[in-house]
Amino acid sequence: MPAIIIREDVLILMEFVIEIRDFFVDCIIGVYPEERDKVQQVAVNLDLFMQTEDNTFQTDNISSTIDYAWVTSTIEFILVESKFYLLETAVQFIGRYLSLLAISKNDPLIQKINLCIGKNDVPKECSKASVRMNISPKDIHVIKKQQVWGWIDTIGETKSLGLYRLNLYPNSQLSDLVLEESELILIGNLLIQTETTRELFAGEQLYWKSGKKRSYINKGTKVANILCVRLA
Repeated sequence: MPAIIIREDVLILMEFVIEIRDFFVDCIIGVYPEERDKVQQVAVNLDLFMQTEDNTFQTDNISSTIDYAWVTSTIEFILVESKFYLLETAVQFIGRYLSLLAISKNDPLIQKINLCIGKNDVPKECSKASVRMNISPKDIHVIKKQQVWGWIDTIGETKSLGLYRLNLYPNSQLSDLVLEESELILIGNLLIQTETTRELFAGEQLYWKSGKKRSYINKGTKVANILCVRLA
């Protein structure tokens, strides 16, 4: 039997797909009055198509791939806090956020996204409804507003809702923020100042009433990110 020779100088691009199936989230979503007063369950199904070199995963380290547990936690935060009226808007905003993750890297893993969100408890004599979107991150344009402390990514806006990502430069400070919003800390090494000062950790969720003053300090060596949902 001939020997199998592996040439380390030849890199082969391979496609992998992370499939997330039947990820259930309890949230307020819908346009009818009865849907605005109660929580209902939606099902999220997601395919993340990745193209990478064949030796990428030899490290067997989560840093070389997409952390799907973190992806689902972020999707849940967006769905719960946004209180969407339309499934279409929910799919679009989440798809744009996932695309932002891809285009934020110099060598993006995610090449294509298939996202579907559906709900079973649909009024007006309809048993199920779902919306599906196929998107390529490279086709998405996200508005960026430059600031002294970093920049703001506008992921999506409606008359009643805004979804944003705040990006703080290393050793920078965002001072005296007073907007009412829900926040998810995406990357740590942040300090928050209110009446006291404490450290924030990735995955921590914060909820602020209008007029509550706070400041953020990025004490790390990398850009720190905060995902924000603002309701009108």
